[in-house]
Amino acid sequence: MATEDEVLGGFFVKDAAVVDRHTFVFTAHAKPDDPRWQGKEAGDLPCRLISYDLSRDFWGKMDYHPSMVFHAAGGIGEHGGKQALFVGLRRNVAAFNYGAAPSGEEGVLDLRASIRDLTFIDGQFYGVGGNAFIGRRDGPGQWHYLHLSETRSGKNPVYTHVDGYGTEDLYLLQSGKSAVLHWAGNGLTEYPFPPDLTEADPPRAFLPRDLVAAPTGTVYIGSADGRLLAGRAPTGFAPFIADPQPSRDIRAMTWFGDELWAIYGTSLAVLRDNGWQEQDFSDDPEAPVAFRYMDARDGVLLVAGENTAAIYDGTSWARLFGISHDEFLEIKALEQTRGILKDLVESAKKLREVRRQQP
Repeated sequence: MATEDEVLGGFFVKDAAVVDRHTFVFTAHAKPDDPRWQGKEAGDLPCRLISYDLSRDFWGKMDYHPSMVFHAAGGIGEHGGKQALFVGLRRNVAAFNYGAAPSGEEGVLDLRASIRDLTFIDGQFYGVGGNAFIGRRDGPGQWHYLHLSETRSGKNPVYTHVDGYGTEDLYLLQSGKSAVLHWAGNGLTEYPFPPDLTEADPPRAFLPRDLVAAPTGTVYIGSADGRLLAGRAPTGFAPFIADPQPSRDIRAMTWFGDELWAIYGTSLAVLRDNGWQEQDFSDDPEAPVAFRYMDARDGVLLVAGENTAAIYDGTSWARLFGISHDEFLEIKALEQTRGILKDLVESAKKLREVRRQQP
């Protein structure tokens, strides 16, 4: 059985997803400066897909070509089986199936474009990407193309985010477009960002970072400066949080515990009382110390950084790997002590120099 160090050593996390409350998946890239890869060219460093079962403390992994750059999603299938799917920029697909179905590579999709995002809705995976691709996975290696440009062109739309409520109710973001797109099963409808966001004085572009379709029926779009849109088709979208906070980049969002959560700058925040409320978990020794990727499903919230991950059940945190919050504070205190000692040494040197120059 593989150990944590054997699976994670020499790699850093690039995406994270919840399969169920005990099972979590990650995509990871090799660290170019790690001694394990000494002598290897950058183009030869692997990409790794990782599964961790907390209930059994069991690690699984698969290695792939470095340029695949996988995104991850997971959940419980229509027949109650756990499954995780990974899609990459080279149109490649791989899966972890936790039952009789095979795990591993499922081939390359005939998209003539890259896959940019993946989500899991009601037992099925949906993906979006370049060349105006919207697709639904109906089974291992079986995809139904809901939408795809007939010809390959650099001018075709690139869809970057997707979430929604099913095959006839999906919401998308498109690279370079100031609008939310709605797929209703037979076509796309654009809902432009409100004019008071796009035509502000002074102008401040609304740069979308993530999109969440909440179970309440409201769709949220978070921006690079903490602003938030809310709405849905066919009524459109309006500012929910209109005042920008330039230091509070919304890096990711997810729905957990009947609330919208976000990685908000360098912390976690929850949408309450019409605003973002940053959460303080400093009294929990298992709380996360890095915030870059997040997902929620089956009653748990997963938060990961490049080298750490932790889960939250609404009451307390549990560390999956990496340093704990207490260890982080100890390291930080040591670094501060080293800084103080370094300053004292430099001050002593300056004092000796001044004394030497005195008559």
